[in-house]
Amino acid sequence: MVDAKIHAANHARWEAAVPRWDAAADSRGLWRRCPKEPDLVLCPAERDHLGDLRGKRVCVLGSGDN
Repeated sequence: MVDAKIHAANHARWEAAVPRWDAAADSRGLWRRCPKEPDLVLCPAERDHLGDLRGKRVCVLGSGDN
């Protein structure tokens, strides 16, 4: 079981990083297109596995873009 203090510290660290990451992502403009163009972030095998995503919210974990 994760200690509440560790969880809170991890949450605070990620929240602190949001403005910097958000500014960088917005500068590329790519992430704003992803909801309507899932091919930008999902490979064919992932899309096949997930099936129809219309009307669903999807989190792409570990998505490091190069």
